[in-house]
Amino acid sequence: MSPSRAAARSWARISPFAMGNVAQKEENTMLKRAAAAIVVAAASALPVLAQDAMMKCDEASMMKMQSDMDAMTDPTMKDKKEMASKEMMMAKDSMTANKMDDCKMHIENAMKSIGKM
Repeated sequence: MSPSRAAARSWARISPFAMGNVAQKEENTMLKRAAAAIVVAAASALPVLAQDAMMKCDEASMMKMQSDMDAMTDPTMKDKKEMASKEMMMAKDSMTANKMDDCKMHIENAMKSIGKM
């Protein structure tokens, strides 16, 4: 092989045009990471949105919580059930007084006490 051919081959190895594949791979990796970050952000936001939709202060939510509390038959959960019952009574009182923010807070507290949140 002549010296000029050897020089041409070594030039091809360090040429910026030969490095195009590396830049393209880096760009693809960056796009994949950005897409993964978007998916993670969306997945973490969904439970918050679903939780907010569940925490309405209405008869349906009250009945759902009452049925969840009635399903708690384990004697070790007695204290938690009593706490949830107290919170639900306060939520009902708040609902009849049209204090929806207080009602929502008490329902959330009841859910926390029985381990639903």
